[in-house]
Order: sequence, then structure tokens, then C-alpha cells
Amino acid sequence: MKVKFWGTRGSCPTSEHIKYGGNTTCISIDCQKHDKLILDAGTGIRELGKHLMENKKNLYIALTHVHWDHIQGFPFFAPIYQKDRLIKVFSPKGEEHTNCLVKQMDGVCFPVEPKYLPSTLRVLDNTD
Repeated sequence: MKVKFWGTRGSCPTSEHIKYGGNTTCISIDCQKHDKLILDAGTGIRELGKHLMENKKNLYIALTHVHWDHIQGFPFFAPIYQKDRLIKVFSPKGEEHTNCLVKQMDGVCFPVEPKYLPSTLRVLDNTD
């Protein structure tokens, strides 16, 4: 198992990252040869996404909660713009919280609406 912290900052990303880094919460865990678990989608998920473009691992995003610093990087996560990419999302509060990821991409606050994403987002529930 390999764990990497892509972002640990709370509330707001910062460019002043001399000691701990400037991105908000995102952690990746390589669980098996073919799967990658991503904890939270803060701004750290942007850099992680660049590293995932070439591999076709199954992606699972688990949200701890949906405060901005845990979801604000999602619209910039490159794999959501890949055709035929399946991304499975789980939140303890289910679909209500998972929808917060895509609600921020409403065409007003972010220019790309979810209906234009070539990837497939699947919400996992407690039975998956």
C-alpha cells in the first residue's frame, strides 16, 4: 500500500507553502495493482489528476465531508475530462453530499457543466 498526501491545507489554498504545502485536502492510496482510493477532492486533486492521465486504474473518491476545502479541486481533476473514465464516488451522507462535487460546476460558478463531462461518475452507496 502506498499513501501520498497531495494536499493538507485547511480552508484556503495558499502559495506560502514553505513547510507543509499549499493545497487543500487530498490523499491518494494505492490499494492494489488496479485501484486507487482518493480521500477528498481539495485542490491537491489537481496535481494528482495530472499523474493519473496515463494510467487507467479504477478511481474511487471518498469524501469525508463536503466543506469547500474538501471539494474545490474537483472541477480541475483531469480524469473527469477523459472519455470512458469511470469514477466512483462515496460519501458518508450518500448522494446528497456527493452531488456537491458536481453542483459547483453549474455553468455560472464554473464554466463546464457536468452534462458535458465525457467521464462517468457513479455514486456508491452502502451496498456497493
